[in-house]
Amino acid sequence: MNNQMKILKEIGMKADIFRTQTESLGKIAAEAFSDKHKAQLKGLENIANSALKVSDILNYIKRQTGKSEANKKWKQDKFGEKLLKEIEENLKKYRDHISGNLKITSDEQKLDVYLRLIREFVRQVVIFYEYEISK
Repeated sequence: MNNQMKILKEIGMKADIFRTQTESLGKIAAEAFSDKHKAQLKGLENIANSALKVSDILNYIKRQTGKSEANKKWKQDKFGEKLLKEIEENLKKYRDHISGNLKITSDEQKLDVYLRLIREFVRQVVIFYEYEISK
């Protein structure tokens, strides 16, 4: 199995582990955004999928969370803060674990692993959000 396939396999296994966190955040998002503000979560997913740097994703979340009262939905139940914490703390640990397991030393490859983890995490949050608002 080539290295990319090993990385994808490891990320897939981690994705099963963080399912509880993504489900919880999806429920918080459903309460905060309801179905009227679906574009907020789709915007997050689009940024995560297109970003070349982790900081682009983190800055987007910080900007949305820090905006005025018009965007207080990101602050409801500390959605934005909890999302940031998961990405900055737990997903970093997963990145480091995967990098250690696969003996990845290149900063570029570590960044790739981190971005893929974030994309999967955000994707799951949005899926759980959509599931919750469909009920």
